[in-house]
Parts: sequence; C-alpha cells; structure tokens
Amino acid sequence: MATAGSSQLVLDASAVVRIIEGSPEALVMHEAVVAADLVLAPELMLTEVANALWPATAPQQGSGFS
Repeated sequence: MATAGSSQLVLDASAVVRIIEGSPEALVMHEAVVAADLVLAPELMLTEVANALWPATAPQQGSGFS
C-alpha cells in the first residue's frame, strides 16, 4: 500500500506499447514508471499490449505463410 507522500501511477496499455516501440515520449513514460512507488495496471494489460503489437509481428500477405 502506498504511504502519504508516495507516488502512484496507473499504467495504460498504450503507454507500454510506446515504451516498447521506443517512441519519442517513451523515455519520459519509462522514467515515470521507474520513479513511481506504486504502479497499477489493468488486469488485461498483457492481452491489450499483445493485441496492439500483433500487427507488427504478423506475417505479411504474400510472404509465403498461410
């Protein structure tokens, strides 16, 4: 449990995706996560992040995969 004066952060899947992808604002987001005393995330965070990243890893049409 967070104490008085501690920092709490609610992490959104879109922020995690930006951090993973290394977007321009990723450094600020990463620093906020590291500095927080308590980081909360939705129960479906891993599913949401995987779903957002899936198009970047899915085989492209015509690549020989079916």
